[in-house]
This record gives sequence, C-alpha cells and structure tokens, in this order.
Amino acid sequence: MIAINAALGGFYIGYNYAVFAISVKEMKKIFSPHDDDLFETILNTILLVGALLGAFFGATLLANKGRTLSMIVIDILSLIGLGVETLALEYSDYIVYIHIGRIIVGIAVGLNSFLIPLYIKEMSPLCMSGKTGVYY
Repeated sequence: MIAINAALGGFYIGYNYAVFAISVKEMKKIFSPHDDDLFETILNTILLVGALLGAFFGATLLANKGRTLSMIVIDILSLIGLGVETLALEYSDYIVYIHIGRIIVGIAVGLNSFLIPLYIKEMSPLCMSGKTGVYY
C-alpha cells in the first residue's frame, strides 16, 4: 500500500508534462507574446531544466533530510511553485512569475523522479521489491 501511495509521485510528473502542455494554448491568449512558438518552447523547456536541477541535487537533499522529510520538502516546493504560477495568471502583466513557478515545479518534479523509486524500493519487503518497483 505504501508503494502504491508513493507511486502517485509518478502521476505528478506526468500531470505536469501533459496537462500543462494542453493549457499553454490558453496561456498564449492571456499573455499574448509576440512569438508564440518561443513562448511555448520556453515554458516547456524550463520545466525540464528545473527537473534536471532537482534530480542533480536530489542526493544532497536526501542525505541531509532523510526520506520522509525530503518528500515533505518536495511537496511544499510543489505548492510554492504552483502558487507562483497562479500569481502569474492573476497578474498577467508579470509573465516572469510563470517562468519562476515553472522552474520551481520542475525542481520538485526532478526531486520526485529521484526520490520516489528509491523510496518504493526501500519500503517494500525484499520478496516484493521488484514487483512494487513497477508501480512507478
């Protein structure tokens, strides 16, 4: 049950990639940048840059805070990033908020992709560790 619950981190990663890609079309209407393709490219790429940074620094967070506290830090970081993105939609003059929010969410996605498989592996009984690893 713990492995299934932890595997929802994989859902969060897919949600940020897929659902946000759909909403970019509406964001183009709100922010109306001059070059639509560049706007979309930057928004999608900045999440990947944040994910790269999150995965790179995941081991440091894990070593300093432990598994459970690291997952709490990741969740708080996700909420902060989503809050900053919401501010960008509220105040459409400040387009930089959406970029900052995307990189914060990207860092959380990278940390999730580093920590969740490791957490599932360690929390599962030895006889089931291979089976529960598939959940992610």
